Amino acid sequence: MKDVFISGWCGYPELFGEFADEFEFVVPFITHSLQDISYLLEEGGNNLFAWSTGAYIVLEAETRPAFNNIVLSSPFQKFTRFTPERVLELMMKKFTDFPNKVVADFFKRCGSPVTPEMDERHFHILLHGLKYLIRTNIEKIEWDMNGVTLLHGIDDKIVNVEASRDIVWDTDCRLFEIPNTGHYIPSEILSKYRI
Repeated sequence: MKDVFISGWCGYPELFGEFADEFEFVVPFITHSLQDISYLLEEGGNNLFAWSTGAYIVLEAETRPAFNNIVLSSPFQKFTRFTPERVLELMMKKFTDFPNKVVADFFKRCGSPVTPEMDERHFHILLHGLKYLIRTNIEKIEWDMNGVTLLHGIDDKIVNVEASRDIVWDTDCRLFEIPNTGHYIPSEILSKYRI
């Protein structure tokens, strides 16, 4: 059975090292379209991991993804509830002139020890990804989240842990709050939740 990892904005595989190599690794809008991701969720498999924007895409699905184990890290229902729209607009403006600086600053705030090297061919796709974050808004999760695991860093500066607490409040999933961890959750932690 297949294992799938749906990453976040600019979430190239090198962020997760060898752990990423064990999955069909998806970088939204870059390696897979939203339609491609929808097919993967329907096709299913054993483990589904999704981080940040990837977790949002999973939460937005109309039906439960057909996976035995679903782990969502740093999820959110509305990105601008935690990172104001003006911050994203400023990121987009700076990204136009200094894309590598914006990427480096973002991953520093994420708490990642690695800054992925942006492929310049993906410039417009990454800019679109920032615009996508402004429009995110799930009012109600449509599928049964019983048995789903949420992981959220207590020190997350991008999406406050409150985002996961809100999801738990409205669903039957379980949340593990990870101490001394930000928006980026290291593969050593993620691997503990794989079956």
